[in-house]
Amino acid sequence: MKATPQIYIKGFDKAAVFYQEAFGLTFGMTSQKPDGTYEHVSLMSGENDILAIGEDSEDMHGDTGDKVPHMAFNVGVETRDEVNRAYVTLSKGARKILSPPGSPWWDEDGSGGVYSFGLVDKYGIFWDVIFMKR
Repeated sequence: MKATPQIYIKGFDKAAVFYQEAFGLTFGMTSQKPDGTYEHVSLMSGENDILAIGEDSEDMHGDTGDKVPHMAFNVGVETRDEVNRAYVTLSKGARKILSPPGSPWWDEDGSGGVYSFGLVDKYGIFWDVIFMKR
């Protein structure tokens, strides 16, 4: 199992460069909007994800309505069963389920085999748990 913290902040692109410089990291996985600007950056040390940063483009902090916490944990697991176990436990009393209906969801064609869910647990922590078929 591997966990990567993710933070959501306004002006994350400047923050990503700032943290990259502070810790001597490199850019890993990035996600771009249609206009070419970034909406997500992973900062890496060697082959290891250290921090994921996303843009708080719609003032989304909090855990009510459509808002999510400032910090999230992205957890990569080894099997679909681990995704299911985490979902069953973390969804008990969850404040919000963020994945599509029918979580956890499986997208074999769209992304090479991804089984995942996202939710804000009863303690207000945002979890994005994923199994990616290799």
